[in-house]
Amino acid sequence: MFLSVFDMFKVGVGPSSSHTIGPMVAGARFLDHLRQQPFKVAGLRVTLHGSLAFTGVGHATDRASILGLAGFLTPHLSAQQAEPFEEPPIQYSATEAKDRATALNAAHQARANAIRSLPAKKRLQWLLDEFKVPAESQLFVFSKTSLQRDLITPETPRVLYFSDEVYVGWAPTGSFEVTVFDPQLGAMFYVLDAHETAAILLHRDTGARNLSRARLAAQLGDEFV
Repeated sequence: MFLSVFDMFKVGVGPSSSHTIGPMVAGARFLDHLRQQPFKVAGLRVTLHGSLAFTGVGHATDRASILGLAGFLTPHLSAQQAEPFEEPPIQYSATEAKDRATALNAAHQARANAIRSLPAKKRLQWLLDEFKVPAESQLFVFSKTSLQRDLITPETPRVLYFSDEVYVGWAPTGSFEVTVFDPQLGAMFYVLDAHETAAILLHRDTGARNLSRARLAAQLGDEFV
């Protein structure tokens, strides 16, 4: 009996057949299953368990799952490099946001420098008031998932304030981070940097989208990971 090496090893995206190819194929099959249903799906959630949860980011399981659900299934595709959110119809980075932070920028463009010059605690209170985020929602987070993770220590924890629609994060020696939700694009990330001089107060940070917590934007709890 002739046995080819391709009978033993599957050709596909890496780095893992079980943790990358497997979730991508499963996602694609689930997509096919949904297309055959008589009802319309408004959204879905992917939950990883076991080793998929513990080592998934390193194996690109998160990206592979989304790629499969997005209909991408090809051995020539690299799950580690692909960003399905940048493909049509979403085109995350290239699409203009229509969220509350964009509206805030437009309303306070003339006062941007004056707001940046406020003491840090007054800047924080201004953000909370503008976004209607209660100060009582305050949480201290010691994890390293922030854009400013190098500034976060047990002595200088990251502070989070949140409502149903907005997250405000602050590393006491750094900038303010704001997460809002766009009806088309999902989670949008902004930074208020006191050292900026541009007319735009809150700068959109598309680089934050590359964090694993951002790829599943519908899961609000990811901000606390």
